[in-house]
Amino acid sequence: MNRPSSSLSIMPRPSVFRRLGVTPLINARGVYTELGGSILAPEVWDAMTEINAWFVSISDLLDRTGKLIAELVGAEAARVVPGAAAGVALGVGACMTGTDGSKMEPLPDTSGMRNRVLVQHNHLSQYRYARCASLTGAQLVAVGDAGGTGSGQLAEAIDGRTAAVLIPAHLDGADHTVVLSKVCAIAHAGGVPVVVDAAYMNFPPARMGTFTKQGADLVCFSAKYFLGTECRRVCLWTSGSGAGGRRHRLHGVRIGTLPDLRPTAKDGPAYDHCDVPRTRAMVRDGPRRPPRHVCSAGERARSCVG
Repeated sequence: MNRPSSSLSIMPRPSVFRRLGVTPLINARGVYTELGGSILAPEVWDAMTEINAWFVSISDLLDRTGKLIAELVGAEAARVVPGAAAGVALGVGACMTGTDGSKMEPLPDTSGMRNRVLVQHNHLSQYRYARCASLTGAQLVAVGDAGGTGSGQLAEAIDGRTAAVLIPAHLDGADHTVVLSKVCAIAHAGGVPVVVDAAYMNFPPARMGTFTKQGADLVCFSAKYFLGTECRRVCLWTSGSGAGGRRHRLHGVRIGTLPDLRPTAKDGPAYDHCDVPRTRAMVRDGPRRPPRHVCSAGERARSCVG
């Protein structure tokens, strides 16, 4: 039986994979970390290529991009961090230490700190990334039991050792759990901030601002779901009553690119999470290659940073 002709059979393997002895895949699943995240949008490639030719104060760059991202999504502040998992860890760490450097340095030793992070039982049992919070030395505390968690149980669990309440956004509203808006009200009444892991909960773009509007103090998103890089995430936060009036600081951040988010927030994603026409084009033409030139400083750089 003759096999049907297909461009797949003649599609050349990229030389870097050939040298490594690894076979690339045609992604028909969507945006998955184990498949390399997403393929970068052209605007992101351009920005990364240009900035690679320069040195810059990372603190200044992060401050400026954070300000612009916060404006785009309607938050008080934002920060680019090296992954959604890192965002959860850094956010929980900030809730425990505030801006006290003497407390940051010994982490994960949390001696003398508020170090309890509350998670509803029926969230914790399904949320495999809760361990990211424990990287800081925080103690994860399941509230309730297999039968669920009630508002009274959550309020009773908050004490002087509680640093934060952690909510996985994709499980918000699950059976027998307290919804985010009520969790925020309860936590804030006890002077405790609420951290939300909303890694892929960013479509439509307006959705990104809904979590802080419900009262969340810090929300983590993943850049790869709007065609950004695999190791770039955005954390949004507020200075609401849940933070007890304390300022929090996120340390250990890395460089990110505003073009990841700007087209998305303005017009919606350039591509869906699983774009069939785009996949067909990859099969026909091969994977899109990054630009081979270094963009000149000037108009493109100014357009990238506003």
